[in-house]
Amino acid sequence: MTSIPLCLPDSITPEQFLSEYWQKKPLLIKQGLPQLIGMFEPDDMLGLALEECRSAPADSSSK
Repeated sequence: MTSIPLCLPDSITPEQFLSEYWQKKPLLIKQGLPQLIGMFEPDDMLGLALEECRSAPADSSSK
């Protein structure tokens, strides 16, 4: 399996990303994974998004 290098901006460490952003708030990284271009067809992504067994993490703050 090919390893894809981290695509974080220089100002954010992997530790900071995990503690401040991962499943907490959005972070837009334009062209963050250029290695993935062409690996998926739009219909593949749409199919994954529409599968009932796929879901976003539950928001624990709404309990």
